[in-house]
Amino acid sequence: MSDTPELSRDEIEALLVFLANDTLEGEERAAVEAAVAADPQLAGELEALKAMRREMQSEDVSSPGEMGLARLMREIDAEAATPVVPQAGLPEAANLPSAPGSFWKIAAVVLFGLVVAQTAYIGYDGGTDFELAGGQSPAASAEFTIRVAFAEDASEAEIRALLLEQGLVIVDGPSAIGLYTLAAPDDAARAEAVTALVARDDIVESAE
Repeated sequence: MSDTPELSRDEIEALLVFLANDTLEGEERAAVEAAVAADPQLAGELEALKAMRREMQSEDVSSPGEMGLARLMREIDAEAATPVVPQAGLPEAANLPSAPGSFWKIAAVVLFGLVVAQTAYIGYDGGTDFELAGGQSPAASAEFTIRVAFAEDASEAEIRALLLEQGLVIVDGPSAIGLYTLAAPDDAARAEAVTALVARDDIVESAE
C-alpha cells in the first residue's frame, strides 16, 4: 500500500505554486509530482508558475509599483480574455486550455509572498534556509507569526496592499481550512500588525 496521500484536483493545483517554488517536500511533493507527470495540463500550469517565479525574482517584487505583481495581474487578465490558439511545434500542454484567471491570481499572490519571504528572511534571520508546505520553515517556527483568514471576496490588490503596509510576508498556507501564516520582523511589529489586521474586517475574517 502506497504512503503517498490521495489529493483532490483542487488540492494539487493549490500545491503547484509550492512545487514551482521548490518548497514542497515529503509525501505531498511526491503526490503532486506524480499528478503532474500524468496530466499535461498540470504540467503546463507548473511550467507557467515557474516562469512567473523567474520573472518575480528578476524584478524588485517588494515594490508595489507598476512592475512585478501588478503587471503580472494585468497580463493574467489579458490572457484570460484571449482564446487559446494551437501552435505547431509547442508541447501538447502549451496548447491546452489554461486554468481560470482566478487560479492564476491566487497563485500569483502566494508566489509573490514566497519570493518576498525568501528575500526578507535573509534579513530577519541572517540565514538562507527556507521550507514550506511539507517541511517546517524557520519562519513558521518563529514566534513572530500570525495566522490569518482572509474574506472570500477580498481582492489580491487589497491583500497585497495590507501586507506591504504592515511589513508582513506569507510564509505558509493556505491550510486545509484556508488559513495563511504571516511573519513579522519582530514582536512589536507583530502586535501592531494583528491590531491592524483585525481592524480590516472588510477583508480579514480572523487574525491571531
